[in-house]
Amino acid sequence: MGVRLTILDEQDNILYYGSKLYGYVDDLEESKSLKYLWDIKSEYLIKEHDYKDFEDLALSMNAYTYCDKLCKITIPQLKEFLKLYDEDLQACGRPYVIAEEVMAEIPADVECVWLEWG
Repeated sequence: MGVRLTILDEQDNILYYGSKLYGYVDDLEESKSLKYLWDIKSEYLIKEHDYKDFEDLALSMNAYTYCDKLCKITIPQLKEFLKLYDEDLQACGRPYVIAEEVMAEIPADVECVWLEWG
């Protein structure tokens, strides 16, 4: 069972919900988008979520049925994450991409978003 990407603003309003990738495909250790999150947020993920390393995060994301507020990222970081997420979708044979749709849903005054999966 997989989880769907959810993007929230800082007031917990859902800005985006959808796409099937994490938990729906094998071997998230090859995921560019998840690796990017680890690269930019590993200190937070270790401290706040007790992940030991990237492999631990990848294994957990494959097993989750819900992951509340994994991390908060800036809009430039979100753009890079979504670019890589789209690459992961394509590499896994998914017939769609989401970056353009997601960015169209983010209000111009939003500076940071929370990523979670449910």
